[in-house]
Amino acid sequence: MSFHHENVIWQSPDMTWNLGFYERIPGNTTDPDYDAEWDDDFDHNAFQFVSTGHPTSEAARRSWKGSNPGSSWEVPYCDAKADEIERLEDLTAKKCEAEKGRKPDGTIYLGGRTVGYQGPPKSRTLKSVKRERDAAVEAWASDHVRGYIQNLHNIDTRTALDARIEKMLPQATDADRDAYEAEDAAHRQRLLKLVESAELDRVKQAQHNRRFGFSRSVGERMGRQRRAEEEIRELITASEASARKRQKQHKKSKKSAESSRSSRVKARPAVKSTGFCGKRTRSGAPCRNSSNCPVHG
Repeated sequence: MSFHHENVIWQSPDMTWNLGFYERIPGNTTDPDYDAEWDDDFDHNAFQFVSTGHPTSEAARRSWKGSNPGSSWEVPYCDAKADEIERLEDLTAKKCEAEKGRKPDGTIYLGGRTVGYQGPPKSRTLKSVKRERDAAVEAWASDHVRGYIQNLHNIDTRTALDARIEKMLPQATDADRDAYEAEDAAHRQRLLKLVESAELDRVKQAQHNRRFGFSRSVGERMGRQRRAEEEIRELITASEASARKRQKQHKKSKKSAESSRSSRVKARPAVKSTGFCGKRTRSGAPCRNSSNCPVHG
């Protein structure tokens, strides 16, 4: 039996293969002609089922015990697909965290699929957490500069991810830190472009309003926009200062660690001459000179 369900098979950086079925989104179930197989949609930012750590793509495909999904999109590991594979790895790590401590429950519905996570666990990287955090900030900023009510979900997401990043940074490798700082710099540039674009639009709108007049509510909204632009510029400045401080502290801690390691490495002490030569003299008696005997060398 077959039942359409969008899925992807991809190869991880460690060359193992994985299978992921995207989260199914029910369509208009009140429609008399509703067909779950073809009217449902799929969330490509979340997995419903994942199986990891397979030696081949075919082994990953066979890990699915539900109905035949019809087809799969296969992504072998290569530089050209690195960003997409990184995204799939992060979705897998999120699913692993969500299913931590649970085994696939074997629930069967909408065509007979298993829900859950199978295989070796995966963890989110500092870079992926940083990207999600920055996306939430940029979504908040986009609404803010347009004078809209701030989305509390984006603010809560930023707060939670900031706390997670704070815990991850001390354990990060130099490569992870470099990737983090690169993401941070790119994030600031995107925020700056957002503000500059918003300012330009606001100035154009103000010119239009002076010519044709505007209501009090429009004036109030433009005031909120101007204050939002100032707030985001302050956020960018604070982020730059934080980055400098973070990098300075990391260099200082590295230097301290290297100094500590070098101080523990002690020079080998000179080997002292101890004991006797051990060779026989002409009389047959043992030589009583030290091991650095001037006679027997």
